[in-house]
Amino acid sequence: MRRSGIVVDARGLGCHDHLCWGYEDPAEFRSRVREFLAEGLALGYRVGYAGTGPVSRLAEDLDGIVDADEARRRGDLRVVSLDDLGATGDPHARLRIYARATEAALAEGYRGLRVAADVTGLLRSPTRLNSLARFEHLSDEYSALHPFSALCGYDRRQLDRPTLALLSALHPCANENRAGFRLHASARGGCCASLGGELDLASAEVFPRALRHADPRPVGGRLVLDAATLDFIDHRNLLTLAEHGRRHAAAVVLRAPRPGPANVVEVLKLEDIRVEAPR
Repeated sequence: MRRSGIVVDARGLGCHDHLCWGYEDPAEFRSRVREFLAEGLALGYRVGYAGTGPVSRLAEDLDGIVDADEARRRGDLRVVSLDDLGATGDPHARLRIYARATEAALAEGYRGLRVAADVTGLLRSPTRLNSLARFEHLSDEYSALHPFSALCGYDRRQLDRPTLALLSALHPCANENRAGFRLHASARGGCCASLGGELDLASAEVFPRALRHADPRPVGGRLVLDAATLDFIDHRNLLTLAEHGRRHAAAVVLRAPRPGPANVVEVLKLEDIRVEAPR
């Protein structure tokens, strides 16, 4: 089972978990990285750390992990500069790098791959944001089905609030939820994505952007969303969902345990959206 919602540290995460960590204090973020990776090493995962800048400087961020140097010599711990991956602006190409690394870790006897990355330095233009947001959802889809877990760091001092809201919304877990909702991959059979939290007037600008980047696709003419953790959705955001379904010529189905979404759908007489009980 994947975790979703707000977390206070980077401990206790499983092999399918994906965490967004916004920070203002780099030392505090490094402590989260160390606890996330040290726990991964103890559990038998290959772990990795990535960020912009030289590998020698990035390796210093891991001071404090027991036997970090020995772990690097054995190949248990790898440090990579994102500057060396500059040719992978394509989010699909970037995902293939992580997928191959996960497969290699499994082939070499590890339980999977766990990666922490400070990706703030990649966000130098709106084009980069579009690529990174799409990658976050693609990697989340991969994580939901494979033993690949990740901690993604974003420096709040360098990013505006809408950017932070969008990126946190595309993760199942975060240390803060600036968007108020979550749109991420689902491991539940038949569901193309999971939608949780609250979608209200404050979400009306971020939700269409998140939906565009995640771009959940229908199966058999039905775009089924796991809404088990959806607390509230208003008419504006339901209309946004309906429009997304029409673009893909599909009916939108919300699998929601609460009556709220069904009531709003009934009042608005939205023929493009149905609400079902979770299976």
